[in-house]
Amino acid sequence: MMSALPLRPVPVPRETLPSFVSRMAAKNFTSVMEFAQDMGFTFRAVLLLDPAVLDSIARLGGLDDDRMADLVSWTGTAIGDVRTTFRSEVFVSRALRNPQVRGCPICLREDADAHDGRAVEAMAMRGHWQLRHAMTCVAHDHPLIPLWQRGPVPERFDTVARLAEIEGDIRSGALDRRRRTPTAYDLWLDARLATGDDGTWLAGHPLYAGTTFCHLLGQALLRLGDHVDTEETEAQWIAHDLGFQVARGGETAIANALAHLAANTDHYNDLPNKTFKPLYHRLSTDLRDDPDFAPFRALMRDRILATWPMAAGDDVLGERLEVRRLHSLRSAAREIGVGSQFLEQFLVRHGAIAPDDDRPDTRKTFDAAAYADLLAEIPTLVGPKEMRRAISATLPQFRALVDAGLLVPRIDISTVKFPWRLSDGARLLDLLRAGATRIDPADRDWEHINRARIRTGVDLRRIVEAIEEKRLRVGHRPDLAGYAGIFVCRNDVDVLKDHRSRRQRPEFPSAGEFGRSIGLRNRADFQRLVDDGHTPGTPLPNPRTHRVHVYITEEDAAAFHAKFMTISTIIRETGLHRNSANSLIEKRGVERFRPAGEDYGPVYLRADVERALSLRP
Repeated sequence: MMSALPLRPVPVPRETLPSFVSRMAAKNFTSVMEFAQDMGFTFRAVLLLDPAVLDSIARLGGLDDDRMADLVSWTGTAIGDVRTTFRSEVFVSRALRNPQVRGCPICLREDADAHDGRAVEAMAMRGHWQLRHAMTCVAHDHPLIPLWQRGPVPERFDTVARLAEIEGDIRSGALDRRRRTPTAYDLWLDARLATGDDGTWLAGHPLYAGTTFCHLLGQALLRLGDHVDTEETEAQWIAHDLGFQVARGGETAIANALAHLAANTDHYNDLPNKTFKPLYHRLSTDLRDDPDFAPFRALMRDRILATWPMAAGDDVLGERLEVRRLHSLRSAAREIGVGSQFLEQFLVRHGAIAPDDDRPDTRKTFDAAAYADLLAEIPTLVGPKEMRRAISATLPQFRALVDAGLLVPRIDISTVKFPWRLSDGARLLDLLRAGATRIDPADRDWEHINRARIRTGVDLRRIVEAIEEKRLRVGHRPDLAGYAGIFVCRNDVDVLKDHRSRRQRPEFPSAGEFGRSIGLRNRADFQRLVDDGHTPGTPLPNPRTHRVHVYITEEDAAAFHAKFMTISTIIRETGLHRNSANSLIEKRGVERFRPAGEDYGPVYLRADVERALSLRP
């Protein structure tokens, strides 16, 4: 049974096993290859941490179990072909094993200066020097520098032979570099390797994932600073700390940094790969399926989906996007087959895009789901000729309907030549034909609805309201289509015209009229708001028909305005342009009043609006 050698080194804190065995060989005046062979094993078996060989080394070096475990811990134990356990953490092996061997020349010189014998017997290789993401010796404020490079593994780890080749440069200071104050990242990594202590958000993540992400994020952040002329090694040292300063703060800090990067691209059409560079590349390739990087991929994915108009079916960092979240002005225009300039007018008017957004079309983005109905509708809009043809109205009849507000363009911008919805025309005809009786073309008791307006001077809207309220009989001629066939009873219109009847009508607006006055296109929305008890209305009988209708008195109106606002009332009270009001409501997340999911149209709680628009002092 082997016993401890008389000539044997004492392990240096953080020393690796190959370094210790090489120094033990040097103490006995032989090479590490010959030493291993003389002791009955091979140096390759040492590098593979063969359990039987480790027992032999422990006996030869006079090491107890704790000392031996420490040497192995700072060396790293292979797990399969591509993973290594190092300091109780699992790393990808290439993060520790590299043909280029680095170290601190000052540590090595101090080893030599404190030893009475040959320098190579004392100079020890520290385990943390192996880690690719270790950048600085915090004991000496010195960067870790390349010491040698060897391909064959036994040569690379024959540390005594390699150190003998550079001993002169080590001892003379020729390898020394300008010292630097360790960064927060340097100190964090050193402490975590030494004791496992970590007071940052990264404590909950494997060290390999944490160091790698810090480096990748820092590389992306480098382009935002003045680091163009920085030497590469120095830049990578800075990058690690830049990334760490963000990542230590957790998910919110990382999300904010990614948003800042996305908002400050080099070119307006840069995609995620150009914006985040190595960070995106690594998370989308070799780190794409690594579970340790899942939290970082999720943060990156959220930023990508919040910035770029990724289409349904796109692969975003390993996950297939089921539903598009964002559209850009360009992607939406292409999807529905219209020009960007044409579409932008609609999006600005409906608050999807701010009117002062001067970004390129590819970066003007909006919520795809929120405006899906609008996008689907725009290609179906028609011009005035097609609208008139669809409802069978002459030009004067069509203009009268528009002037009365019975037909409202989807967008009221003069440069938009196709603002009309065929569905609006169809709804109007359905309303007028509901309950209509078939009339003989020769019956002179009936006249066309527009002719009735001209003959009596009664507002067309009032005539339609009377039809809705069943106070005016309506007929249709079978020989005429659409609006051309809508006739009303002459006597009923004359009664409607009668001054006394009009004077007896309540002086207050009906619920539908009031709703229209505050900008609600659907006449039924305000009525339902009253019916459901959210705002008051006053039931009053119509003196002619004796039917009870809801009217809005001054007190009722005041109660509504105290509780609610609409875009029209916001404009009246603030003086904002309609586009600006819509944009602010959208961007500041003011939700429509929808108790229990019930939709009353674009009605908002006043408190929410005032809070969002800072109307209150």
